[in-house]
Parts: sequence; structure tokens; C-alpha cells
Amino acid sequence: MTHGLGATTERQTALGARLRRLRAAADLGADELADAAGIAPDRYRAVEVGRAGTLTYLDVLALADALDVPPAALLADVPAPRRPVD
Repeated sequence: MTHGLGATTERQTALGARLRRLRAAADLGADELADAAGIAPDRYRAVEVGRAGTLTYLDVLALADALDVPPAALLADVPAPRRPVD
């Protein structure tokens, strides 16, 4: 949802940048992350570059799980603490 702000919003661009940083830190390729999260690779790449739609809540949870970060790390520019090892 773009809220009438055009195809690419600052939020979409910021989300894409966070996804790229976290994906690089996890040493994953875009297709690898998309596959691990159960998201179509083309759709994931479009989100990462700020060109496409939105992610669902379940997409955010799946990406966070695949990146081993809390979901909030995808939604805000805050340091993403690693999850404790069980």
C-alpha cells in the first residue's frame, strides 16, 4: 500500500535498504533469502529495491526468521540484536 504517495515511498526504500544490509550480514543471496522465507524471488527482489508492493505480516515474520533477527529489525533502523542461542 502506497497511501497515495506514488510507486516508491521512503518507507519502501528504507525497508529495501534494511533487507539488503541484513541479508548481506547473513551472507545470503537475494534468491537464497527469498527461498528460505518462502517468498517468490522476483517479488522479494522487487521489495528489496523499493519497486514493488508490500510484504504481509507473515512475510515479515518469515524473513526475520530466515535472517535470524527479530521482526522489528526489518521495520525500524535500530541495531538488530542476535537471538539468543537455545
